[in-house]
Amino acid sequence: MSVNLLRGQFGGFRAKVAILCALAMVSNVSAQMGHVLESVGPVNQSMGGAATAMPLDGMSAIQWNPASISGLSGSEIGFAFTVLAPNTDLSSSVEAGAFGPFGPAGRLSGTSESNTDISPMPSFGFVFKPEDSPWTFGLGGSAIAGFGVDYAASSFDPNDTNPFLTPQPGTGNGYGMSALYSSFQMLQISPVASYQLSSKWSVAVSPNFNWTSLGVSPWPATTPNADQTYPSGAHADARWGLGISAGAYWEDCCSGWKFGVSYKSTQWIDHYNINAMDENGFPRLIEFDMDYPAIVSLGLGYSGIEYWDFAWDVRMIDYANTDGFEVSGYDQFGAVRGFGWNSILTTSVGAQCQLTENVRWRVGYTFNESPIGGDVAFFNAVSPAIVKHHLSTGLSYDFDDRWSMAIAYTHGFNNEVTGPWQGPQGPIPGTSVTHSLSTHFASFGIQAAF
Repeated sequence: MSVNLLRGQFGGFRAKVAILCALAMVSNVSAQMGHVLESVGPVNQSMGGAATAMPLDGMSAIQWNPASISGLSGSEIGFAFTVLAPNTDLSSSVEAGAFGPFGPAGRLSGTSESNTDISPMPSFGFVFKPEDSPWTFGLGGSAIAGFGVDYAASSFDPNDTNPFLTPQPGTGNGYGMSALYSSFQMLQISPVASYQLSSKWSVAVSPNFNWTSLGVSPWPATTPNADQTYPSGAHADARWGLGISAGAYWEDCCSGWKFGVSYKSTQWIDHYNINAMDENGFPRLIEFDMDYPAIVSLGLGYSGIEYWDFAWDVRMIDYANTDGFEVSGYDQFGAVRGFGWNSILTTSVGAQCQLTENVRWRVGYTFNESPIGGDVAFFNAVSPAIVKHHLSTGLSYDFDDRWSMAIAYTHGFNNEVTGPWQGPQGPIPGTSVTHSLSTHFASFGIQAAF
């Protein structure tokens, strides 16, 4: 009876802790604008991701406004490699008696650091501009989302306990969800055809083909096992998805002003089917839906000052209407219904200066709202997508008229979100969970004009 009561009143909530937590990891790229990467390649990265009305290279033009490839000076091909190093901490506390007759006898609190490896993210862009033709064609491929969380389980040492990471219900007297692990990757490939309507206007459309891979352990976005533990979803499942992008680009060569608008639809990903086992080793199939959100981008560019280019982008990322993100809370079986993320607005500014005949220097800044508030912090323990401020810089060097290279670095400044643990009946008094995240990005790329 006591076990069932614990599961029903608090075990459910603890298990559900695991649920939304694991779900969250599926959504967070451990990084930027929620789980959406703010930039593609070193040129775009060093401009803070601003590119909707400032096509400086094919990779970023294809990603943020396919019509802007018509504004490139000629045909080109480029390759880039980016690495992401997140610093992620999870802190939690439970006051004595917070769970009533189930304890704990004394206050438990602690902080754990995610042992996350550096994540590699490749990208490429190809643009072909036929002579004397209104058409411009492109093909881009890049990692646009990805994350990994790796928290070790916590002991019950009163001097060093992180209660959120103590054993799952059913395997001991735990209050949390034990060790947490996640790995998510998303690669997008986009063929583009842009048409120049006049000397100033271009329009384009692009289908998006997406490959994703997801693994999470334990997996709380499913009904618990009979012993109220959550099964492991570490056997990653790879799935494909489809979407579409469209854009318009306007450029006045006389004044130097540029304008761009684009829409990237929801990227509809096929159902994840993850092979798992119950507490007795018998097979379980975990099914999960999680799409990539629709994005609307507006941009202004200005190149009317010699040696300088300026860009400003504003974006809306629609998490609130995306499968996997739009709802939160528990269902009647103890499964978490969703992450409960808010749609967010982001803004990016960037400037490029021609320092010498061969060297261009860039600097950029991005601000985005956090999709996670304190009321759902508990449900996003493995996806603390909370960084708001990003500062970038980078350089390009032209070897000759054809070949160039670029490097960039971005720092995502540390941010924290704190909220109470959540049970089926609401917040649990005397409890808290705090997420802390900062990020480091570095990238290198090479480009050839032809």
